[in-house]
Amino acid sequence: MMKPTNKNTPTFSIAQNADALELAHKISKETPGPFDIVLSGDNPDWLISSFINLKTHFQNMKVFYLSSNTNNKKLIDSLIKAGIDGIVFNESISEKEMEEIALKISKRDETVLPKNEEELIQSLRTQIDILDNKLMTLACERLEIVTQINKIKSKYNLPVFQPQRYHEIEKSVSNFATENHSDNKYLQKLINALHSASVIAQVNE
Repeated sequence: MMKPTNKNTPTFSIAQNADALELAHKISKETPGPFDIVLSGDNPDWLISSFINLKTHFQNMKVFYLSSNTNNKKLIDSLIKAGIDGIVFNESISEKEMEEIALKISKRDETVLPKNEEELIQSLRTQIDILDNKLMTLACERLEIVTQINKIKSKYNLPVFQPQRYHEIEKSVSNFATENHSDNKYLQKLINALHSASVIAQVNE
């Protein structure tokens, strides 16, 4: 069983589908000093997004995963790859299984990239930064159009969220992914996040 190493650091559990970041902020107001979080659940998307949000806003925090199923090796491997600090098991596992998981985490944390590979990553990240700036510019242009639409909706007291429009966008993304041999799941999440942000922006106008 791989547990937080510092016994003096309080540990709090957050279950699946909760807003992990919001709960962590609440805990931080009530808890003096650093604290760790243990996430539980079996939804990879929620687990990984919660892990990213927590580590982004609480850089010194340790985030662990409470596994209730030792057979779910794919999920555990995904979390280790994402950067999870450790795995906690609520059931007994063999010494061999524990050693295998510990080895994967230690090898990940001890890896040092060759200089040429590190330089390549930096070069690729520069390209990503350029693309991100283009995406943000387009997102702002999109919001300007959304604002115009919202003025018309407000004039006639129409709800901001239009389910039919949402399904049209969803279908359009699927068609785009098929035609361009792209990852439909990735694109759906990206556009859904943009659409949700647009709805929130309209509601708050």
